[in-house]
Amino acid sequence: MDYQVFDRLGGVHICNFELARRANSAAGHDPQTRQIAAAFAPHLMGGPRLVGNFGAANVGAGLAEAVAGTREAGLRGTKLAAIHGDNVLDVLLTHNVEVPELECRARDLGSSLLTAHAYIGADTIVTALDAGASVVLGGRICDASLAVGPLWHELDWSDCDWNSLALGTLVGHLLTGGAGLVGGGFADPPYRTVPGLDDLGFPMITVEGESFIISKLESAGGMVTPEVVKCRIGYEVHDPSAYLTPDVTADFSLAEVEQIGPDEVRVSGIRGTAPPESLW
Repeated sequence: MDYQVFDRLGGVHICNFELARRANSAAGHDPQTRQIAAAFAPHLMGGPRLVGNFGAANVGAGLAEAVAGTREAGLRGTKLAAIHGDNVLDVLLTHNVEVPELECRARDLGSSLLTAHAYIGADTIVTALDAGASVVLGGRICDASLAVGPLWHELDWSDCDWNSLALGTLVGHLLTGGAGLVGGGFADPPYRTVPGLDDLGFPMITVEGESFIISKLESAGGMVTPEVVKCRIGYEVHDPSAYLTPDVTADFSLAEVEQIGPDEVRVSGIRGTAPPESLW
């Protein structure tokens, strides 16, 4: 395993983390950051690298916890990187931007406006990995970009290789579904049955050129089939032909999904174009 990607930050959670940070300057990050860093520390030297949004609303404190966890485990001589810049509350207030959902402007909300975060793209992850970081953590990194970054770094993609970036975006989009990609969100007994629901594993993805293969551990519950994968491709996607991210505008509409072995599915046919100039 080359990379372990952790998506630990749901949309509503960022507000809770911000409240925690305001109450305690050392809080506001994923509370399991130190535990996870310590658990993986023995494997980081020459082993898998970790990428995750552990920083939540307090990236600096999250980094400190990750450093503490690796040191407690006796790890020395490895690099940890933090990605800042997703908190844009000051920008919103300075420009008093419009909030169309509430038919008002940012300053009109007063103290009820807790925080505002912009999605960070994969280029920042690539910079950290290029610098030799074994652990990369940030705040509101775009969900899909968590996987795009390692792929971009390892496969030496260019920043305008839109088809590759779109492929990586689908990889990240699928992985953020966690156990849903091995049938967790597919099960609807008795109409759709999934074996081993009480012992689901997590999916693994191997990228090969212009396609990738989804699989799972043989000993883990669940299943990897074209039907399960297709359900996950469409999950929370506003437009399958133009899925917008900070990295690329991805087109999943022509995806080819085929079973190539027991619990092994290949996905190909992904295309992309440049990301939109504005993500408003």
